[in-house]
Amino acid sequence: MPTPRIKNGFLLLDPALIPKSAYQRAATIAGAFDFGSSVDPRDLPAVDLVVIGSVAVNRLGHRLGKSHGYAELEWGILTELGKAGPSTAVATTVHDLQFIDEEIPREPFDLPVDIIATPSRIVEVSPRPPKPRGILWEYVDEGLLAEVPLLKSLKRNI
Repeated sequence: MPTPRIKNGFLLLDPALIPKSAYQRAATIAGAFDFGSSVDPRDLPAVDLVVIGSVAVNRLGHRLGKSHGYAELEWGILTELGKAGPSTAVATTVHDLQFIDEEIPREPFDLPVDIIATPSRIVEVSPRPPKPRGILWEYVDEGLLAEVPLLKSLKRNI
């Protein structure tokens, strides 16, 4: 999982190393740091499901995040390194009121979702919306490079 704002890169949480009685705590940010280990994203296993937050989402899988772009950066890092790709499902959880019919404007870097889970239903978006591949460097400014050291490292090595 990415750390908040990707500030400390990624954590690897291995359920085999976490006591079942600690799963609920391990699912929190503080618990993830307690039970997870820092991992270079190049050493991550392949990712088959990404869960991201959304403020609102529509039937096409287009979503509004919190406008910081971290989910898109996380996706960009994973796809840049070949850890995620077109077959990787992207899911979000929202309240029924956040599942809207309106059109949601999109930018080239916006990450749509394939699965929408609400308290009353699960919706699989069909057809699955296309997703961006890799880090779209033209949208990464110096401030973001300074804030996310991992990005600076990746930019040097690509």
